[in-house]
Amino acid sequence: MSEPSSDQIQQALTWCTILSDEPSELQRSAFDQWLQREPEHQTAFVRAEKLWLGLDTLKEHALKPSLTKPLLSERLDQARRSLHAALQPSTWTLVTRVAVVLPLLAFAVTLLLTRETPIDHTSEWAKASTLFSSGVGETRPIQLADGSTITLGASSAAEVSIGAGQRQVHLLHGDLLLDVFSDPKRPFSVISNHTKALVLGTEFEVRNRGQKTVIAVKEGIVDVRIVDQRPDSPGSTIATEQRSTDQQVLLRAGSRAKIDGRTGKIQSESYPVSAIGAWKNDRLVYYGAPLSDVVADARRYTKRAILFEDKQLAALRINATFNGKDIEGMLMTLPAMYPITIDVSHASTIMLRAKP
Repeated sequence: MSEPSSDQIQQALTWCTILSDEPSELQRSAFDQWLQREPEHQTAFVRAEKLWLGLDTLKEHALKPSLTKPLLSERLDQARRSLHAALQPSTWTLVTRVAVVLPLLAFAVTLLLTRETPIDHTSEWAKASTLFSSGVGETRPIQLADGSTITLGASSAAEVSIGAGQRQVHLLHGDLLLDVFSDPKRPFSVISNHTKALVLGTEFEVRNRGQKTVIAVKEGIVDVRIVDQRPDSPGSTIATEQRSTDQQVLLRAGSRAKIDGRTGKIQSESYPVSAIGAWKNDRLVYYGAPLSDVVADARRYTKRAILFEDKQLAALRINATFNGKDIEGMLMTLPAMYPITIDVSHASTIMLRAKP
């Protein structure tokens, strides 16, 4: 078996990012196919996983938004020093370090460059995908080269591709708020599971919930449809023609659609504009949402495990607005409004139970 290339190790590092945060069945399937595609992929992933588990310093410093400074030299120097500090205790051989660290450094530099540097969309490099992610409890705004702005919600990840003929964002997991710059020559599309949203210029949000996707429009019109996808590069998909003409809806401002990727059904309804993207300002708004959705959101804002002791609680409907910066306080208010008890006696877990 030959040594994996730098591109293969970079792909493996991308898979480490995706698999670290409850990947969907589609993402797991795509990973399995990637792993079996080339013998070198398995070697690359083993090396990337070892590095991923050991580089806490890199994950906390080298790739954080705090590195977005005016001087590129400052960002690169910080990344170099973080890498050096993280690798000091390593017991790997020189060959292993060279094979893994050099591609990682290139990967980190690419991320740093794409955070601020304007991209000429006519170049070949601009057609390549760039992976963006946010940490636990972090809201991350990103200015794209075409003039659009996207904002990642807590514990979210998206892959962005800006090319000469099209613009595409693939939401891998979590929440995404988009303010799309109008460009009729380059349609802007968002992929989430088996859902595709196509726009020319508008503001809307997309929320990825495993096999389900929710799209809400704040301004403009969004064309939502069901598409078939096939795995390509890590975390990305290629959308093909929609399955049938009835699996499509036009959403206008003040409306949203719930899309079930398993059944292919789209359910549209009116929705308050003020609630769309409210999480950007640390407001978590729920109108008749099941408690399971509330808990799923809360898990992206805390490292503590939030569990249901009574499974029937998951279907309880919630109408409330919470502070995203105080997740424990948010949960502790639930017993005053609903038949729930909250147990926070364990440092690492929060348990939800039905009132006796």
